[in-house]
Amino acid sequence: YSVGATAEQVGANARAFIAALG
Repeated sequence: YSVGATAEQVGANARAFIAALG
């Protein structure tokens, strides 16, 4: 995996987690 793609995925995971917390 490229560093940029990994960072983007981590960011997406974080946003999904925050959204789930509401």
